[in-house]
Amino acid sequence: MRNLVLLAYFFIYFVWGANFVSTYYAIQYLPPFSMIGCRFATAGLILFGIGLFRERRLPRWEAVRPAIVQGFFLNVLGTTPLVWGQQYVPSGLASILVTTVPLWTVLMDRDNRQSNLRNPWVLIGLLLGMLGVLLLARDGVFRPGNVALHDYVAGLIVIISGTFFWAYGAIFVKKRKQSGGLFMNVAIQLFFAGSVQLVIGAVMGEWPLIHFGAIEWQGILALLHLILLSSVIGYVCYIWLLQHRSATEVGTHTFVNPVIAVSLGVILAGEPFTLSLVASLALVLVAVFLVRYHRLLGRNIKMIGRIRK
Repeated sequence: MRNLVLLAYFFIYFVWGANFVSTYYAIQYLPPFSMIGCRFATAGLILFGIGLFRERRLPRWEAVRPAIVQGFFLNVLGTTPLVWGQQYVPSGLASILVTTVPLWTVLMDRDNRQSNLRNPWVLIGLLLGMLGVLLLARDGVFRPGNVALHDYVAGLIVIISGTFFWAYGAIFVKKRKQSGGLFMNVAIQLFFAGSVQLVIGAVMGEWPLIHFGAIEWQGILALLHLILLSSVIGYVCYIWLLQHRSATEVGTHTFVNPVIAVSLGVILAGEPFTLSLVASLALVLVAVFLVRYHRLLGRNIKMIGRIRK
């Protein structure tokens, strides 16, 4: 069990950290909605085959319905804005914005919302998180030279909106008792999301722009990473961890992903690396730490106070 947990964390820490630069390359060759639709629909079909082989039966409607809801919030409303926004926002910067997911989670926690908002550590964390995001957005300082300022700002806003829905979806997964097998459950989520995104791509007029024969090796590797490593294996690991570990512990991937993404963005995509970027990353990570571990901080401070007395 311990080795499985470590392997699952490897995928959501490091493989997911590389998602951002893979998305950067993938959308160079495929339009955003069609790209993510192909990614999720293909991964869903692969997992459906695995689930059917393991379970030897089709899923019941009681298992299909919650899986569709999960797919809608996590993959349609959560991931799609990130992919669309990366047309205008560098991958490393997008990864920093995604770290705001735990901040939304605290605000959505109905059982503890009032006590959370009275806690000084949570308030400081929320303030630092907002400052970090504002530092990223100010004057378009990290805006790529070929992107208009209004597109850049729109990309930032859309990505942040996606983090809100991802947080809601993660809470839904954690609170909802899963029925049916893990592989079939994830297959339904991904295939539903991919189908919706392909339809959106068709409505947006993306399909005539697709030329699979023109995809170069960087795009092929990026798509293979996103489909096989990130979606088929990584997403199964994420859902499995949510079922076996606390949401707070699983959410620690938000600390590691941006470090990997920023590093790969600089090395592979030639994205800027500045002191402002480091400051923004530091502010957001400190904010996430304060919000996630405010209770532990409070207990330790009280313990130190007793020892001094």
